[in-house]
Amino acid sequence: MLEKTIQVKKRDVKYFVLSFLIGFIILFGLEHFGSFTFEYDYDVEDPIGVKPSLTVSVPYSTKLREITFHTFFENQVKTGGNGFTIADMVWSEGEFKNYTVKSYYYTKALTEDYIYGVYISLTLFLMSIFFSTFKFKFV
Repeated sequence: MLEKTIQVKKRDVKYFVLSFLIGFIILFGLEHFGSFTFEYDYDVEDPIGVKPSLTVSVPYSTKLREITFHTFFENQVKTGGNGFTIADMVWSEGEFKNYTVKSYYYTKALTEDYIYGVYISLTLFLMSIFFSTFKFKFV
């Protein structure tokens, strides 16, 4: 009976681990290109005798009901308002503009889009195997 042995080189294992690490780092970087939207808790008063308007003036101190992060790959991460106000979302000095707050949403998006991280990682791994197996010389 024929016995076949499959040999796995240390180099290939290193490439595999490194490709997954780099693939998910790339995915985390891509999540920074997502966008935020929000809904606020504010009831528009309709006094009698006032002309209807298409614009509504909402105070900046209005609390948010929901914050939605639209990921790079068109998925959504929804959370409650978390005590943020419209001012936090709009002003550059607002508390929401702090990177530590946004990194929570980027990490949630990473878990939502993990399959794309796997695709990127496998692509990098297959490319590394291909280029380590075949040597090219340009003349």
